[in-house]
Amino acid sequence: MSYRGHFTVSQDNQVIFTYAAGGWDVMTARDYCASFKKAAASVYHNPWAHILLLDDWILATPEVEPVILDLAHWSLAHNLVCTAKVYRENMLKQYQLDKMNPVSSVTYRQQEFTEQQTALDWLASEGFKVDCDQFELGRV
Repeated sequence: MSYRGHFTVSQDNQVIFTYAAGGWDVMTARDYCASFKKAAASVYHNPWAHILLLDDWILATPEVEPVILDLAHWSLAHNLVCTAKVYRENMLKQYQLDKMNPVSSVTYRQQEFTEQQTALDWLASEGFKVDCDQFELGRV
């Protein structure tokens, strides 16, 4: 596993997939935001969902937090309605994620999962079904 931060962003139907790994600095975060917005441009005219695969993510420098929080607010302003975060229990990871993500509301729902399939099932129950065979949901 690389400790340098990296990511992949892909899209199917109205769902954006993010795989994040390594330790993120502000340059990685800015590159991610650009890739994410490019992918979201094809879905944000209607409600959409986001699934993040975070088991291999090793946290971020403090400077990353406002960059990702800005992206979260941008996403909400552009019709994001559901987020599923997938990672093994990790209190430090959860703490940093909480600092970078808005809280759930009437128009925005989020859940944390330890298994990818459970997260995909939840997204499907929220109206966001995807074809799992189309994605490399595992490791990059």
